[in-house]
Amino acid sequence: MTKREWFEKFETALDGIYADEKTRAKEYYEELFDDKIEQGVTEEDILSEFGSPEEVAKKIKEEAAPDGDNKQISVYNAENDKNGNAAASKNGKGKRREKPLSNFGKAFDSIAPIVALVLFFIDGALLSRWGTAWMFFLLVPLAISLEVAIERKNPNDFAYPVCALIIFLASGFYFGWWHPAWIIFMTIPLYYVIVKAIRGARGEDEPYDSGDTVTESSGDDKPKKRSKWWIWLIVAGAITVTIITSMGTLLILGNMNWGKIDHYNFDKIDEVKVVEVNDTTVTGIKIEADVCAVFIEPTDGDDITVEYVKKGFEKGSVTVDNDGGAVTITAETVKPGFLGIKFNFGRRSADKFILVKVPASLQGAPDYEIKVTTGDLKLSGKAGENTLSFNGLTIENVTGDVTLNDVTAAELIMKITTGDLTLENVSANALTAKAVTGDVIIKGGDFADSMTVSVTTGKLKADAVSKKVDLKATTGDMQFTLAADEIKLKLTTGDVNGTIKGVKSEYTIEKHVTTGKCNLADQTGTTNKILTVNATTGDITIEFQQ
Repeated sequence: MTKREWFEKFETALDGIYADEKTRAKEYYEELFDDKIEQGVTEEDILSEFGSPEEVAKKIKEEAAPDGDNKQISVYNAENDKNGNAAASKNGKGKRREKPLSNFGKAFDSIAPIVALVLFFIDGALLSRWGTAWMFFLLVPLAISLEVAIERKNPNDFAYPVCALIIFLASGFYFGWWHPAWIIFMTIPLYYVIVKAIRGARGEDEPYDSGDTVTESSGDDKPKKRSKWWIWLIVAGAITVTIITSMGTLLILGNMNWGKIDHYNFDKIDEVKVVEVNDTTVTGIKIEADVCAVFIEPTDGDDITVEYVKKGFEKGSVTVDNDGGAVTITAETVKPGFLGIKFNFGRRSADKFILVKVPASLQGAPDYEIKVTTGDLKLSGKAGENTLSFNGLTIENVTGDVTLNDVTAAELIMKITTGDLTLENVSANALTAKAVTGDVIIKGGDFADSMTVSVTTGKLKADAVSKKVDLKATTGDMQFTLAADEIKLKLTTGDVNGTIKGVKSEYTIEKHVTTGKCNLADQTGTTNKILTVNATTGDITIEFQQ
């Protein structure tokens, strides 16, 4: 007797029990058969161990006994006896045998922790986010549960509580939204209610946990099962709606505004700290802020002032120090708690900012060093009739958007980890800007000596004038209008659309494009101007405009 013949007879002999019970029995013996084949047992020996298909089916059917109008059917559980034969549980009360994972599933379970470890070191070493990089390890049970749920076709196996925890922690650590992000936990029972309702509609009345029996309604008519892709489509839609609803609730209750830096309550400022500079030569200004936004603008006053909403810093502090002309301003909305972690429960972000006003009389004198860990930064070099220029300006922002308007500096150095960078009407002798995740937009830039901008993930748009331009984008499109003698463009994945102000014949053009179209051809120019283009994947379109 062949395997096919044995299972055909086995299926026929199982007639009379419910379809779920029948399918479960077939799947078990098929898996047991495959396991023994992998162990090197021959097909003939396996079928011999199984015994007569009719006898095996009889043992299983004995587990089903009529009980009035209903039929009480045990959840199928098969175990191996001492001789290796498969036998049905005699009392029907053993734990249900879960479908074993495939080889892919086993490999996935082994690889997931390694991937999480790699991401942990990348986020910590490259982005300096050791304090939150540990959250990648939470993705391990989440990813494994998703893989198991797909293989076993049971959405209940998906670790949705872990998913909710990750959303909660990410909202808190990266955006300071501990409140009201806790609402995401209220969606956990909603998820399981949805899953149970869908499974009930499909006729899957088996318990979610390891139970003893399943009671099904009597009669021959049973709910028609939906196809597998359909049920997963419904579940995916339910999860999506749940998450979108939750995030929408967070935004409404928290009065938040994604990616904007103009929603702060300036009219509620009720605290001011002053640095008297009348008799002091200011040599430098250093600003450090954590979990709050920073705004800088010129004033016609004589002193440096730091203005803020007192309630926004009720769990933190704002300090101002002047050490012989070296001014240091420190602002943090919360103090470090357990293990140095800052839990920012409390007031909404609209109250968490400092407004630094610097006398216009300090034109170009001090060097500025600004570091914002979590929060937006906006620097306006012009306010009414007052203007502000800088000698050296260094900006480092970990999480948040950075905007500079009407700023003049001798040297401008910027490093943005997560957030958009916008420069409008900014001029400097040299610009060096590096953004890891976020878009970079430069409008009306004037950089006399050099302009160097790199973006890892995000779009790069530039409208600027400089002697030497070096633009680099790893993943994202590049758009520009440039006037420069030396232009270097390097793009890994994305399209390039740009305009160069000048005569094309004056430029020596060197291009290296791996995959994609390019409207340029290599040429030797009539002057020392040069255009170099390196692209891996993407189309290149560059026009010249006299």
